Amino acid sequence: DIEKAFSDVKSMFGEHATVSEIRARWLEKVGRTDEAVAEWRKVIELSPGSASSVETEIHRLEREL
Repeated sequence: DIEKAFSDVKSMFGEHATVSEIRARWLEKVGRTDEAVAEWRKVIELSPGSASSVETEIHRLEREL
């Protein structure tokens, strides 16, 4: 399953902003918006330089909650 695949990637390679971004987009697509927002926040932690664009995604999702 997809969650296991994300877990496997994290186990093999550690935390990466790109993987978190992919997971956030997947979570949004499957309707898990709260979790998607949390994953986007993780992207900011891992890649502070992307905060501006990521905040835009977070605000868009929060309007859907």
